[in-house]
Amino acid sequence: HALTPLRTSYQIFAQNSDREHDDNDIKSLEQYPGPLILSQPTKLFGALFVPHIRDKKRMNSVLASKEAFQSNALFVHADVKGASMNDLIESQHGISASAFPPERLVYSGHFHKPHEIVVGKKSHPNSVSIRYVGSPYQTSLSEAGQTKSLLVVDSAKNWECIDEIAIDVGRKYHRVSSVNDFLGLAHPEKSNGLRQGDKVAVMVPQQILDEMRVIAHASKKSTNDVSEVSPFDAKVNELRASGVSVEIRDTQPQLKDSGTTPLDVEQAVDEVQFEDL
Repeated sequence: HALTPLRTSYQIFAQNSDREHDDNDIKSLEQYPGPLILSQPTKLFGALFVPHIRDKKRMNSVLASKEAFQSNALFVHADVKGASMNDLIESQHGISASAFPPERLVYSGHFHKPHEIVVGKKSHPNSVSIRYVGSPYQTSLSEAGQTKSLLVVDSAKNWECIDEIAIDVGRKYHRVSSVNDFLGLAHPEKSNGLRQGDKVAVMVPQQILDEMRVIAHASKKSTNDVSEVSPFDAKVNELRASGVSVEIRDTQPQLKDSGTTPLDVEQAVDEVQFEDL
């Protein structure tokens, strides 16, 4: 819906990596008039457009082709080794960034985090720069805090990115690691607050929550207030009633000399959307 007002043409590339079959037929899109469907590597307006190719040897062959080296830019859907799958995990099994033609603009889909990987010094001869555009909206907790955008590229300028338009649509994911931060979240009715449909993951030790509930229970006895609940539970109820999903995860104390907990990496793996791999 956010793209509907734009008056421009679109190129849609088959196939996405979560498709059930490996063939490049896109039958479901053929019923819609207008889109240009590219199911094979295609040279267009001086750029090479490469749909998702699972076979690494075939993908490397395409990138080493004369068409790739004679293109001003490449648009791909590729798993590149060293690219960020999320904020904690890098791809270990993708194709090498050095397989791409040097000194070309490369735009890629696949991983949802907007970022860039560079081999060599940027703008220097033989350097390779691959820009992951990222998803247009957050799809999982692994994308919490990420800013999404639409890149405007100009074929008349060798497909240079001439503008970056912020996109703020869809559900937002929020990761909270302290009770105070959680209590400080703004109600959806406030302009800078959460939105209906948002998801909040609160990662705090269960012991802290239990202690807060004991204090609330003692206060209820002393005041005869049957509605007394802990501030944390009251906030959970408030947000859920307003349409915000709240998930509570028990965490372990932090390790010495470390900013991460033993569960961080495991949770990061769990949060990756495997249809993106």
